[in-house]
Amino acid sequence: MIPKIDLLWNLLTQSEWEALLPQAPHMTAYQQHWAYGAATQQLGGRADRIALRAGDRCLGLVQLQYRRWWRLARMALAMRGPVWMAGVSEAEKAAAYAELRRSITRPPLRFGLWMPEADDSAALGENRMHRVVTPFYTATLDLLADEADLLAQMHGKWRNRLRAAERGTLRTATVSPNPRQYQWLLDAEIRQQRSKRYAALPPALVPLLQQHAGTDSLLILKAEAQRELVA
Repeated sequence: MIPKIDLLWNLLTQSEWEALLPQAPHMTAYQQHWAYGAATQQLGGRADRIALRAGDRCLGLVQLQYRRWWRLARMALAMRGPVWMAGVSEAEKAAAYAELRRSITRPPLRFGLWMPEADDSAALGENRMHRVVTPFYTATLDLLADEADLLAQMHGKWRNRLRAAERGTLRTATVSPNPRQYQWLLDAEIRQQRSKRYAALPPALVPLLQQHAGTDSLLILKAEAQRELVA
């Protein structure tokens, strides 16, 4: 039996959204956090936050951003979403995608691009959705583990390279999370975008994201070789 899915558009409060995200069985990307949507809204963008429900169960959350498509229509973009809660079946995922598709393809919207963290190929394929970009893969490392255990579990080639780097002249250090102290880095990114002619997130998003997520939400590292900044 196909479950009935309800979409709750922009009905959750920030505290409710942030209480549900940690219940996902995997790490949640920052693009699905409330702070990211709030920061993009400050820059003039639009963010919609949708709770996917089946009865009294919350199946997942998805935050949508929007892009113009050849000036004709808007594309709804779910970066690293939906975020599924634990125990959601493939049938429930497929039904949720079907409801999302029906909802966003109404005028003035036309397209939806889904980029889930998990492999949702079966649920997406059931709704005749097709892969249009090559998926990327993210590796996570538990830095709270014992250093000796981390080294022991590391591939020998990577362990040797790490040891060689530790003996070299390269040194890393943290940069103050004060926006005035890392503005030079944002300025460098702006120059790089212009020189290499690529589009990326606006550097102005960084301090706004920090403003909404908290000072400690930002970690900046720099690398120096013989006191010369290299990265």
